[in-house]
Amino acid sequence: MEAKQIIKRYDLAYGKKGIVDARYREVFEYVMPDRDGYNQDGSTDKGFTYKRGNIFSSIGINAANTFVNRLQGLLTPIKANFLELKVGKSENKEQLDESLEEVAEVINVLKNKSNFDQEMGSFYYDLVAGTACLLVLKGDVDRKVIFRAIPIKDICILEGVGGEVSDVFRKMTIRRELLRYQWTELKDMEVSKDKEDEEAEIIECTHYCYDKKIWQYYVVDRKNDKTLVEREYEVNPFIVLRWASAPGEIYGRGVGLQALPDIKTHNEMRENMLISAAFNLPTFLAEMDGILDPDEFQLKPGVINPVASTASNNPSVIPLAVNTQMDIAKFNMTDVETAIKKTMLDNVLPDEVRPGLTATEVVERAQAQNVNVSSVFGRLENDLLFPLTLNLVHIAKQFGDIAQEFDLGLLKNGTVEVVVNTPLMKQQQQQQVRSSVASLAILAQFDPTGQVIQAAIKMPGYVNWLLDKMGFPSEFNNSPEKMEQALMQQAQAQAQAAQAEQAAQVEGQMAVDTNKAEANAGN
Repeated sequence: MEAKQIIKRYDLAYGKKGIVDARYREVFEYVMPDRDGYNQDGSTDKGFTYKRGNIFSSIGINAANTFVNRLQGLLTPIKANFLELKVGKSENKEQLDESLEEVAEVINVLKNKSNFDQEMGSFYYDLVAGTACLLVLKGDVDRKVIFRAIPIKDICILEGVGGEVSDVFRKMTIRRELLRYQWTELKDMEVSKDKEDEEAEIIECTHYCYDKKIWQYYVVDRKNDKTLVEREYEVNPFIVLRWASAPGEIYGRGVGLQALPDIKTHNEMRENMLISAAFNLPTFLAEMDGILDPDEFQLKPGVINPVASTASNNPSVIPLAVNTQMDIAKFNMTDVETAIKKTMLDNVLPDEVRPGLTATEVVERAQAQNVNVSSVFGRLENDLLFPLTLNLVHIAKQFGDIAQEFDLGLLKNGTVEVVVNTPLMKQQQQQQVRSSVASLAILAQFDPTGQVIQAAIKMPGYVNWLLDKMGFPSEFNNSPEKMEQALMQQAQAQAQAAQAEQAAQVEGQMAVDTNKAEANAGN
């Protein structure tokens, strides 16, 4: 694409983001004021200052912190090898499985040695609003992978034919003298002395080309309508994750956006309570030689407002009658707080923090947690963890940590599956195990001998599946074929032992009968 075409697509994407930006701005203002890039008062020598004067309740802020910590623990636990690769159906399954274990080990090491865990915290904070962006960059030999959480206010996106993200745009300003250091292709670019300090408005873009099935990367100088950098990628370095979206919506709806009405209500209730408490020290009216100036009148606790005196020889100061008794009972703040926490995954059970939970309460809490997150887990896996794996494999191949013969197409076409071994997945697997074991227990009541169960169920395969779901190390598992072979050998050994025991019994009985016959003959 030419520079003008890229700028036109950026303007289209930015225009579609206008309404969403207004919603996200409110979420940051009430839920993440210290991370807010939307509502900046301006810059000072000490950095940016933010609008916090209208925040009276910290429940949204605390819930956002809990959401980020919980999501990171459930989906991308710190320093954990949660990325696995497995083969679905293939003729070379066993051979591929062995090589995939090495590939999975390499990409997990790359991830754990990078700044992934630090950047994911910032990434999940943007996801509170609904949409988050992670940039995956190739580093150097010392740090091969570099992650950058890109603020949602700096990007805009377009969707492709299947609702997937097809274009990602990032607008940035940078001094022209720094352009050659930002992109290696511009290292020989000459900038005149009078333009070194000029701020260049840069549009960075990745676009998926359906014809070539590649990602095209552009860096455009908007002022001069000039393309500065062009690249091609097998994988999009910008990973965009949307928490949940309705049909026709490009950007996601996060838990902060969903809980925003309750958060604003709770904040206003707190504000009114504080105002009511402050007016226990009432506003005063002072009679003096003057008249009441409405423009100068201040309705604040302890303020004295001058009014015309009714008796010039007897001036006085009297309190202004203000109703300071606010009936908070009709506002059930506990219900509002519970609704906010439930929406933002801050509280699964009302007494979650109470020590000494019973086993039933723990199970119910885990199940409720699964219900809250499972509805978007598929999107989280497909839009975050799958492209993360592709990027890590792609960069590892460039450094030679993975053989160049390894085909990324195996991942893209589904021949090789990305298995996410996270705590959330383990909880779901444990639920599957409990359900299957309960089913067997019910069947056993109708089949005490177990013959029907053995005939109906492939026990070696079931046991292998059970061990896998419970997290048993796969390297110690026998395949179902080897298990069946071992069971057959065990059955044969037991049959031979039974035959030997039966032969010994027959031989012993024959010896007894012979002795009896000889004794009778002697008599």
